[in-house]
Amino acid sequence: MKKAAIYARVSTAEQHIESQLYDLRQLAAQRGLEVVKEYARLATLTAYGADIFVVSPDAHLPLWSAQGGYEQTGLDYLVEMRKQQHEQKRRALKRGDRVAIFRRGIAVVKMVDYGQVCAVLCNQTFIEMPRKQITWNEQNNRWEADCAKH
Repeated sequence: MKKAAIYARVSTAEQHIESQLYDLRQLAAQRGLEVVKEYARLATLTAYGADIFVVSPDAHLPLWSAQGGYEQTGLDYLVEMRKQQHEQKRRALKRGDRVAIFRRGIAVVKMVDYGQVCAVLCNQTFIEMPRKQITWNEQNNRWEADCAKH
């Protein structure tokens, strides 16, 4: 499937960015395109005095109000989401990572695939274990697994 990005903007106060995004998503689906990124011009919305909200799982948080400008609630939410995305990306177990395997030693990840992890200990012992048994230890700042669990 070909990948595509959507760039949406409005030029008048009567236009709505969400309806434009919806139409473009529909068009992409009809043409067999996978939308991997969406861009929208917030500056255009603010110029026409539109209030802008961030959609979160819990609520619509104000990001920009025509009367007061940027809203701290929406900005804080976006900053926190970006931090979480960065942490998730940083903590994605991948080839070359070290895993402390209790009672066995340190292993180097050779492959992560379909919920299974293959790693090699320093004595060249090959270990295969379920991915869910490997956890990030925040205090020790490392990946850990307990071989007794599998």
